[in-house]
Amino acid sequence: MARLLDEAEDARIRLGLASTTTYANIDALLSNTLGSGALQRFAVIGAGDQVSRKKPAPDIYEHVLRELQASPDECVAIEDSSHGLSAAKAAGLYTIVTRATGPRRGFFGRGYVAAVVGTAGTADIHHHFSTPSFHLTAD
Repeated sequence: MARLLDEAEDARIRLGLASTTTYANIDALLSNTLGSGALQRFAVIGAGDQVSRKKPAPDIYEHVLRELQASPDECVAIEDSSHGLSAAKAAGLYTIVTRATGPRRGFFGRGYVAAVVGTAGTADIHHHFSTPSFHLTAD
């Protein structure tokens, strides 16, 4: 995940995080996995306590999209759970599924980073995610 965030920053893609957990948990998880200053990498952080319905409802993604002032067709979601995938799809986002990292691994388990959306032109997103340096692996 750190490499993907670095590449997104290098490409000047604004990042947002959409999670079902609280802001305090997001801070702790990101700091422990990505180091101090991890929160500053995101233009918008959407925490589950900011919306009335949690994933698989699209509310948190819709909140982050509003804050980013972006439309779903300008963004890509990266998800590691079936509820997250359902939420991202319901919000109209193109979604990439990745492996979770953490104590309960796998697509249907919880990972440390729930989801990331970024804004850029559609061509920029396609180019960024089709570069040889970005690979998805499956078990």
